Amino acid sequence: MATVSFDLVNMDGRRIRFIRDDERVVVRALGTESSRTLDLSAARQMFHQMDNHGFAPASESDSATIVSFFGDSASSAAPELGHLIIVVRDLPAAIRFYQEALGLTLRERLPYRATFTNGGATFDLVARDADPILGLAVQETLPVLRVRNLAAVTQRLAATGSPAGSNTGRTERSLLGNRPLAVCRDPEGHALLLSEQPA
Repeated sequence: MATVSFDLVNMDGRRIRFIRDDERVVVRALGTESSRTLDLSAARQMFHQMDNHGFAPASESDSATIVSFFGDSASSAAPELGHLIIVVRDLPAAIRFYQEALGLTLRERLPYRATFTNGGATFDLVARDADPILGLAVQETLPVLRVRNLAAVTQRLAATGSPAGSNTGRTERSLLGNRPLAVCRDPEGHALLLSEQPA
């Protein structure tokens, strides 16, 4: 396998590069001397940890590379539940409730989003106006489903008469970072966010 790489970046501009040479992956923090060499499985695990901590592909080409980087060839694999998004009108009030009344751990706070953890589960509170491409209603709860091949999933949706939203296949700087996204609704009208990334 030829050497292949992609970069992740967070909202503060911190950049991490994954470089794969056969079954060995070097993960390097750009601008520093810090790097780690991992096997493919450990690198996949690190990718998901960083994804859950606000890192996203640095560009459209990085986003496209991630899909094949980990060798996941089953493009028709079923989506996996990533985490949950709860859309709120008053973000500071919602944060106080989940942190003070329920005692959940606030892991990250941004102007438009707060990420909480509870055991192994993660969910985001998102301000209603944070991400207009999603077009979600206040108080809507949104499961985020990770898919390996967004185009394949949206084709299946269309074939069943349940087309995804108009942002299908667009890579945008959204609340989930730079990656292809699509919004669809089930027969009861519940919104689902499909996010393309390795499973």
